[in-house]
Amino acid sequence: MPSGSASDGTWLSLLDEKKQHVRESFGPDYKFRRIGNRRAFRSALEKLCSREREYQPPQILTTIVSSVYPVAQFAKAIDESALQHLSSEEGLEGLIWDTSFALIEYGCNKLKTDPGRSPIRPLVHILARLFRSFPQFSIDVVGQFPADTKVQQPLREVYDQFIEAQMVALTHLRQTAEASHESLESMLDPHIDATNQQLEKARGLHSLMVKQAAEDLERKRAEQSQPGLKDLSQLPDLLHPHSGSDRAIPVRFISKRVLGCGSYAEVDEVAEASTGALYARKCIHIDPSKSAGRREEEVKKEVAIMQKLRHMHITTVLFHAKFGETYSIFMTPVADCDLQVFLKRCAEEKFPTRKTKHMNRWFGCLMDALAYAHKCKIKHQDIKPGNILIKENTPYLSDFGLAKDFALLDESASRSEKIDGSVMYRAPEVEPLKERGRKADVFSLGCVFSEMFTVTQEKSVDDYCNARGSPIYKWCLPSVKTWLERFESNSKLDDLLKDEILEMMQEKADDRPTSLEALNIFKRYNALFCVENL
Repeated sequence: MPSGSASDGTWLSLLDEKKQHVRESFGPDYKFRRIGNRRAFRSALEKLCSREREYQPPQILTTIVSSVYPVAQFAKAIDESALQHLSSEEGLEGLIWDTSFALIEYGCNKLKTDPGRSPIRPLVHILARLFRSFPQFSIDVVGQFPADTKVQQPLREVYDQFIEAQMVALTHLRQTAEASHESLESMLDPHIDATNQQLEKARGLHSLMVKQAAEDLERKRAEQSQPGLKDLSQLPDLLHPHSGSDRAIPVRFISKRVLGCGSYAEVDEVAEASTGALYARKCIHIDPSKSAGRREEEVKKEVAIMQKLRHMHITTVLFHAKFGETYSIFMTPVADCDLQVFLKRCAEEKFPTRKTKHMNRWFGCLMDALAYAHKCKIKHQDIKPGNILIKENTPYLSDFGLAKDFALLDESASRSEKIDGSVMYRAPEVEPLKERGRKADVFSLGCVFSEMFTVTQEKSVDDYCNARGSPIYKWCLPSVKTWLERFESNSKLDDLLKDEILEMMQEKADDRPTSLEALNIFKRYNALFCVENL
């Protein structure tokens, strides 16, 4: 598998750092030896068993080797994808075998046992539990995307945290001189549990990043293989890339159902007649007598912005076309409904578990989508339930200002005098002629989250609106706080959601977290992300 230079440099730095840290942790009095691979590990352990008069080593060897092996295989997969210039003994895998044997050998000198009893057996039992806390990875997946920083970072966290976990075990061994294995086990148990949680969290994030990277790669390949769409005449080549014919293929879209409508645009589900391919089509109407010279450039600009956003929870703009004086933008996925409709249905159906059970993981997914857009220097400016689409119980942030900005071309007011976005979810600081920051998006998403949380507590959005006294959030923030705090705490997860929603809805923008800060808070719980179902 090809190696990526960026990943190579970062992994090499981490490896050098960990090697130095391990040697410093064992100290100058311990003769740290290079083991490097499974065969050498078994051989060294057999000699240690003989030295410590453990005359039944097969069970010990099987227990510890089977525990260390998955960790070593994980490290080996990274060596082969990102550190190809190093031998296995010099790389990440070698360090795993080295530290694993060193811990056992060092522990034999520290652990107290009954006279005539070898310390290896209880020590191996304890350390095997630590190794088994390592999450299960598909080795084929670990080696993918070695040059993608977002994919590699969770893997580096896993390796870093596991080496650190071994060093914590070493510290306990050193501090409990001549301790019994029972006391050592009781001290290490909480550490092993915490390590498992940290590693599983990083594994889940890695799964999410691999999926996103695979989708990005697939889209990039599709873009490279497809012609640009300057006008409708190019659509046949896109929709029929394998026709193998120079004949003209008529293109016709058949409307299947209306998905939504607004002041300036309608969205419907359409099928391309000859292929049956389904798209969500947004039709934007502009008066042809106004701003004729700017219309097409604005369309191209906004479509280009949306096409930059490649995220598993943001709708994908595929192409656009002009039909008379109407611009049509074709997107995926074709939603089952939007969040506003979904929340209403939940209340009408008395909050069925089959619907509400999916909602917790939407909080993290939508926050991740917004943080990603902000990282790309793109503001949404109109976050509301109607602009969050639901497809097969998965949320998608949509409508990054497409119809809104096109509509402005027909307004006499300049853009700076126009306030974008639904007034109900608009942040307090949003005013005409005033710069709008990204934290206005955070406020709007916080409002949406407060409605989602309300429904998870089996109360309707209408009840919530009546209780706070106004549909416009910025006018009733104290009532929002009172409403959310009325719900009894069922879990730490509920407490975190309530606290963070209120932080996102702070009246002053400076008091709110950034989207990235809020995302990092949500990352404390895997249950707030769809990674649990990957």
